[in-house]
Amino acid sequence: MRPLVLVLLVFLAGGCVSSSKGGSVHTSQPAEGSASTLPASGESPAEEGSSPALSLRESRLSPEGVEPPALTPAEQEEIWQAHLAALDQEIDRLETLLERDRKDAESLEAFIARLSEEKAELQREGPAAYRPSLWLELEGSMVGPPEFGQLFYYKGMTRSGPFYHLAGLKGGALSAFREERPYRILAAVLCRRYYPFPSSYIFVYRWDPLR
Repeated sequence: MRPLVLVLLVFLAGGCVSSSKGGSVHTSQPAEGSASTLPASGESPAEEGSSPALSLRESRLSPEGVEPPALTPAEQEEIWQAHLAALDQEIDRLETLLERDRKDAESLEAFIARLSEEKAELQREGPAAYRPSLWLELEGSMVGPPEFGQLFYYKGMTRSGPFYHLAGLKGGALSAFREERPYRILAAVLCRRYYPFPSSYIFVYRWDPLR
């Protein structure tokens, strides 16, 4: 019986897979069980819960950013405006959730307060001094209309994120994106979204079609 027990132990040990370092968005490959790079239209990688457990401390959503581009004053202001617009949209979204259901009032109100502080800080700073804290290169596409809040499905994205939602596009014309067409994008990460998993708004600075 000992050889059989030994075989069983080896088999069970082989089934224990350690979690890989996640979040590298421009070099990592999807882990087994991850969301498809280009899922079918309408597929959601994770359902939005009504009571996400969120830390209010800012965290880097990816361990690897990329070198920021040299921005002109006009580009700095455009991204700054997009950051403010994303904050306003997220605050409005959370206030609507509060009106609908007070069950998670404490965490919602705390998150709204943090976003409001971030907005006030940005306004004090002004566009001339503004610098996005993180830039990412992603490869993927949008499976819905290229509109505010649309999720960008990228290579390496898993069902627990990080998730990146469109908040702006250089030049202001979101219609420059083509639905379901794959792109390599350079994006500035703006503000966090209220969600159980890492989720943020992004401003797409550059987009190169992959076909």
